[in-house]
Amino acid sequence: MPAISPKLGEFLVKATRSKDIDDAFRRVFSDYLELKIESFVETIESLELYTTMLRIRLCEESCVEPILNGEMRCPVHLYSGEEAIAVGVCAALCEEDYVFGTHRSHGHCLAKVGEMNQVVAEIYGKETGCSKGRGGSMHIIEPATGMVGLEEDLLVKSKMER
Repeated sequence: MPAISPKLGEFLVKATRSKDIDDAFRRVFSDYLELKIESFVETIESLELYTTMLRIRLCEESCVEPILNGEMRCPVHLYSGEEAIAVGVCAALCEEDYVFGTHRSHGHCLAKVGEMNQVVAEIYGKETGCSKGRGGSMHIIEPATGMVGLEEDLLVKSKMER
């Protein structure tokens, strides 16, 4: 005889003890449905995190050829292989939180709501970049979203303000 799930077993026990089998079914089924919904929500959240990691990786990989061809003139330190760090950290942040990036901030900027077009434009040194093309790859700054380049005085000042 095949094994039954613990929830089904629980339902059968409750149903046989209950005077109102419909009521017992409704209670157990609603508990079961609630578990399924929680599982579905966790799956959706996991897919969102994975999608963000994939988006960062594709953005980084799209920079390799232009770097090798000399189309990007500023030094570029790629973030490939570190996507989960930025995604995990930024998923735990609030909208008003700051991210102090270092020379590999592309992933953090993209994970915290950075626009891919602006990040790539910044790496190319274009005026349409998130730092108006002045920060380049190593100093991505997007104050509207809380992305701040790592400057010791900014770090100390933000700590003092809180």
